[in-house]
Amino acid sequence: MHTIHNLHNFIDQLSEPVFKQWQKLSMERSYNHDECIYRQGQESIEVLQISQGGVRLCNYSEEGKEMVVASFKAGDCFGEMGLIDSLPRSSNAVTVGETKVKVISKKNFLFLYDKYPEIAKQINIMLVHRIRLLWQFTEDANVLNLHQRLARTLMRLSHSHGQLEGNNFCSISTSHEEIGRMLGASRQSISKELKGLEKEGCITVQYGKILIINPAALNANYENLMGQEQLTPIYK
Repeated sequence: MHTIHNLHNFIDQLSEPVFKQWQKLSMERSYNHDECIYRQGQESIEVLQISQGGVRLCNYSEEGKEMVVASFKAGDCFGEMGLIDSLPRSSNAVTVGETKVKVISKKNFLFLYDKYPEIAKQINIMLVHRIRLLWQFTEDANVLNLHQRLARTLMRLSHSHGQLEGNNFCSISTSHEEIGRMLGASRQSISKELKGLEKEGCITVQYGKILIINPAALNANYENLMGQEQLTPIYK
């Protein structure tokens, strides 16, 4: 698994003088759990960086089914695309837990973007990484079955969202329903496939979390299904 620090964070990669200018023009905003920051179709008016909590980008079907497009943690940036191409928001941004974000307006963003070319360079690097991620997800969705897609999702989550527990197990705090939203599958289907991974000796399912007990087997069986090493963000 190829892990990248600050994959979704272009702001902290800026030089100190530019970073200070960015912070000077930013303001902090707080949200409660499961609160909507912006909605799909709204005008893009600001770029945001998470300082506490988390955010999921998601869309909804006509029947109300939620599909999670991306999941961001503290340090991650989002909302920059609409400020560059002036198109409306392509998804809904919803908080996960008590969340604080640093916000910079479109006016201030464009001022800094034009004044400091390194901002565009860092955004380009971040967006290229995201394209690589999306390419992986597209390959998975078009070629692999649900069992394989689930295994690869757990591999990525173990690196980006996992916590070490006893016996060097990796714990992922999530629910069957949350994973189903990521993969566009029902909770029942996810539960069935998780039991299959348990039988393979790769994981153990506990209440509210999944333990990766044999990462070597998980990697050996599912890492190179599409012929290349997987990419995922990693956090300190």
